Amino acid sequence: MEFLLDLADKPSLRWLAAVVADLRKISPSVDPLLVGAAARDVLLSYAHGIALARATHDTDLAFATQDWTAFDTLRRRLLESGRFQPLTGAVHKLQHRSGTRIDLIPFGGVERPDGSIAWPPEYAEVMEVLGFAEARAGAIEVGLPDN
Repeated sequence: MEFLLDLADKPSLRWLAAVVADLRKISPSVDPLLVGAAARDVLLSYAHGIALARATHDTDLAFATQDWTAFDTLRRRLLESGRFQPLTGAVHKLQHRSGTRIDLIPFGGVERPDGSIAWPPEYAEVMEVLGFAEARAGAIEVGLPDN
């Protein structure tokens, strides 16, 4: 496979490669979109050599989903695999077996008209996902270590 951005020679990205590999093994139809500070770091630090201080310590992975049931199914499958563990505080926060903290962020069919999502069951926690569909459409495929 040919990638627009090939970072397979960056061993310090093995943590991200392991997370994506496990996601795809557990749920092959999931097409994760790296967003947030980790996306910025991959593009600026690894692709362009610009040194940055990491602002956060989690990795935000967004994915298009048709509804909350599909999100719940994905989360359940990840947890049942033993490769991801729940973190207290929010349903979308998990920890990968590598120690990487993951935020799973659904968009698409769960979005409200204003481009936000409200987490069930109370729908009190609101998160902005405006532009995620456009980001997914314009995203570049990145080659990571270990294929």
